This record gives sequence, structure tokens and C-alpha cells, in this order.
Amino acid sequence: MIPACPAPRAASRPKIPLPGGACDTHAHVFGPAARFPYAADRSYTPPDAPLETYLGMLDTLGFARGALVQGSAHGPDNSAMLDALGKHPGRLRGVAVADEQVPSAELRRWHALGVRGLRFNHFFQGGRLHYRGGVPLAAARALAPS
Repeated sequence: MIPACPAPRAASRPKIPLPGGACDTHAHVFGPAARFPYAADRSYTPPDAPLETYLGMLDTLGFARGALVQGSAHGPDNSAMLDALGKHPGRLRGVAVADEQVPSAELRRWHALGVRGLRFNHFFQGGRLHYRGGVPLAAARALAPS
């Protein structure tokens, strides 16, 4: 059985405003599952947390920009994050999941959309990756330029 995650609490405006240009450095967009399905082999099932919800949180807290990190519930399908980056190129950047089979042309396309890093998992439990759908750190060697 895949455990479900509780829904996030709504953000409230902070008592002390953030400095101008503040950047949220790690968030995930999930779903909506009807459009961006979750991976069949995943460690958890999050509630839908689409782009609009994330942008509302940024606005409420006073962040000018944000960095989206591919959540493992979507596995290697970066579609939800890439869609978000494409809609807000001046405000968002991303960290994608890729293995050695992703073509260089696709990595360049992601870069053009705002991807600035790749996520690799090195958290193992019981001899296997703790977060199913992740890519082990060893795959980074195949993607690194020679």
C-alpha cells in the first residue's frame, strides 16, 4: 500500500515581510493527477498541489521567485514541473530528474525552460533507494560532460 500524505496548511502572511527579491529554494508541484498522473511505483501519494497553489503561497509569503524540485511521486516524468516553468519563466527555475537515457537534446530543452540542476537520490534503506522513482547518484557520471 502506498501511503497518502496530508494536505498542506494554508500559508498566512508573515509578521515580518521578506526582503525584496526573496526566493523560495525548494518546493514541489504535484498534479493535478488527472493531467499529471503519479508514478505507479512511488513511495507516497501527495494531494494535488498544482502550480496555482504554489504561486498563491509565494504571493502570500512575499517571495518574488521560486525553485521547483521534481518530486519523486511523479517519478522521472518531469511534465508537471516543466509545465510550471514554461508558464512562469521569469519567476521559476527547476531541478529535474534524469537518468543516463535522457538525450542531450532533451536536457537542452529543459535548460531553455529554466531547469538549472538535476536531482539524484543517495538515500538508501534496506539496500534500495528510499524514494521509489528516484535516480541514484551513480547515474550522474553518465550525464556529466566528458
